Amino acid sequence: MAYDPASGYRTELPDEVQLIRAEVADVVDLGPSERARLLASACRSGVQLMRLKSAEDRARVLEYRDPLPPESEAALERMRQQYRARRR
Repeated sequence: MAYDPASGYRTELPDEVQLIRAEVADVVDLGPSERARLLASACRSGVQLMRLKSAEDRARVLEYRDPLPPESEAALERMRQQYRARRR
């Protein structure tokens, strides 16, 4: 249960929120040095995996970029337009 200050009632969290909280429970309270250690470990694992790939696969993996969600694309376009308008 979560408290909703707007209504003053406790509300049930959506299943997705509960799943995400469960997934990050082990790392949410880590300090910066512990997080850095985990990040470095993940990077080392990624490098090791890349060594196992063919040259073609490595190039494809390194060139790939996650597409932005439509909301982010729209927000970026608004910011670009605002920037251009201020420069005129």
